[in-house]
Amino acid sequence: MDLLIKNATVVTGDGTMVMKQASVWVDKGLIQGVEQGTDKVPAEAVVAKTIDARGFYVIPGTINNHAHGCALGPLFPSGTNPLSLDRALRNADRFMLQGTTTLVNVCGLHTVADVEEVNSRHPMNIKAGTGHVPSNIRAAQIVDGAGLKGEHLSTTPEAMLEAGAVLIGEMAGGPTLGGGVQDYMLLPNAFLAETGVEVDAPLAKGIKVAAIGRYMRPEEYRVENMEAALRKAGLEGKVSPERARDIIYEIALPPVTSALQGFDEASEVSARTGVPAVFHNSAVSAQRLIALGKKYQGTPAVLVAGHSNHNMFDIEECVKVAREMRDLGVVIDVSTLDGVVTLWRNFPERLEALVSEGLVDTLSTDYGAGHWDGVLECIHFLVKRGRCSLPQGVAMATGNVAKIFHRAAPNRGFLAPGKVADIVIADDKNIGRVEAVIIGGRVVANCSWLTYAS
Repeated sequence: MDLLIKNATVVTGDGTMVMKQASVWVDKGLIQGVEQGTDKVPAEAVVAKTIDARGFYVIPGTINNHAHGCALGPLFPSGTNPLSLDRALRNADRFMLQGTTTLVNVCGLHTVADVEEVNSRHPMNIKAGTGHVPSNIRAAQIVDGAGLKGEHLSTTPEAMLEAGAVLIGEMAGGPTLGGGVQDYMLLPNAFLAETGVEVDAPLAKGIKVAAIGRYMRPEEYRVENMEAALRKAGLEGKVSPERARDIIYEIALPPVTSALQGFDEASEVSARTGVPAVFHNSAVSAQRLIALGKKYQGTPAVLVAGHSNHNMFDIEECVKVAREMRDLGVVIDVSTLDGVVTLWRNFPERLEALVSEGLVDTLSTDYGAGHWDGVLECIHFLVKRGRCSLPQGVAMATGNVAKIFHRAAPNRGFLAPGKVADIVIADDKNIGRVEAVIIGGRVVANCSWLTYAS
């Protein structure tokens, strides 16, 4: 036997089971047994390594179905210039040390080879999504597209799935639907060029909302609202309300029609292939996604409403939209973003509301401009706030994800005999404090004072 983990509090990933003083044993990369009791190993077995996990949780490695920044090739659904290999690997390290063992990079317009450049150099299992439908590519070219090369423009979702992509998406995103990337990158850059003044993300968002509202409608512009937003941003007298409005119109509005058309094209691919499609769900796109949920209800299509706690929703709307989508069979995903610990642009109220109402299927991180909070940190927060039980929280990041995204994490997501031994050991007072990560039965990160014996 390669590995015995004993004296652990085991959370299996099925949403209900917690086992105190339990043992997990591993051989040849697979879980051979999970049993109540400290040393339940076949008498004839010779154990190569033992971990005494007294005082720790043992859970399945988390499966992050919606993340960015762990691949080369075009970044985000805007097709922005790629990150460096060093930055992508550092991102992957951070995800892994937060307890992620499988991650899907959903920038969407890279190739499988772009993802494999990082995956081949890292212990974590990093997979590709595909957003290569014509309208999604067109939206990227409208807003940016600087990272798009011939191979990114010529491939198709079908070709990507055949090459190893595991889901469709992310369809559209902050750059093409007026969301976070507009707030923290595109609009601040534009106002800096226009005025020489740096504007942070919340202030840029305030200017954007003054120009087009939460639903990106030009008719919502009011000069008095823009004047107030410019004063708050320190731009009064440096740019006129009309020019500020026009900057928003020029940057945020042009890609929206194409981005939403891409939703239709991706849903058709999902219905034809049965592969889940992940969509940017926000106040701008929710009604299009609801319409597609109605159209494809009862078909093989699997539609996933990504980051359904998006900050363009108000709390009541967020819950109402998620409930309507859930009734249509749409999968409700929420993301940590930077909204649990970091609290830069995002805050936890929508997340808490959705989990409290039992409306959440899966929990991911997204990217949060590189400031994302860890999934296990989020689970600790939700449990301590009484929004869900620990087994329910763990399942949202493990077993639930494995059941919905079959291609992403085959034979993973649960601590059960025969499953791949992707395992996380974490502090039993705070599951967000990851102490060790095991992938395929191999210890790839040991962050603690865990006692080893051989």
